[in-house]
Amino acid sequence: KKGGRETKSAGGQDPSKAAEPLVADMKQHIDAARRESLDVRKKVFKELQRHLHPDKNLQNPEAAKLAFQALMELRGPFLSP
Repeated sequence: KKGGRETKSAGGQDPSKAAEPLVADMKQHIDAARRESLDVRKKVFKELQRHLHPDKNLQNPEAAKLAFQALMELRGPFLSP
């Protein structure tokens, strides 16, 4: 919220609501790769970074930003050897 109003994304949708499917999809990819080798997990992580980066999601950069931030929070645990 800004100035007492809800902030809407370019598509008119609340960015946190629009980010939910992006985050859910990202978590599925993370969970599927969790038992893979570190090299495979690094590739999966890099792919997700590209996919979720706000500059690559021009239709809804605010939602992508939230999903990207959620991905970055998982970086340490996911990429630890």
